[in-house]
Amino acid sequence: MDAQRRNESSDMKWPLGWISAVAGIVAAIAGALVTGWLLLDPTGLTDERAKISAIQVIAALGFGVGGIGTLMLFVRRQLLQEQAHRLDQQEAELDRQVAGRSKGEVR
Repeated sequence: MDAQRRNESSDMKWPLGWISAVAGIVAAIAGALVTGWLLLDPTGLTDERAKISAIQVIAALGFGVGGIGTLMLFVRRQLLQEQAHRLDQQEAELDRQVAGRSKGEVR
């Protein structure tokens, strides 16, 4: 059963939900970078240290938003795997009950 499920899952294409989640993360990172660039405007600064500091803040903002988005994807994946595991357990229990009934055992 597991081998069959693995073969089916390897043939699956990315569902629309995952594609939109990844696109949302990319858009959030781009938005954070553009917003940071517009607010801090490192090109208008005359001091080199201030320019470097502003660019570091913008990069940190972009990486932070990307990290949060990636964490959200991993949480979603974990929840889906736990749900699949529970369904597998329920299916196995039903199989045991059907096998017991076919042998004449009653639970």
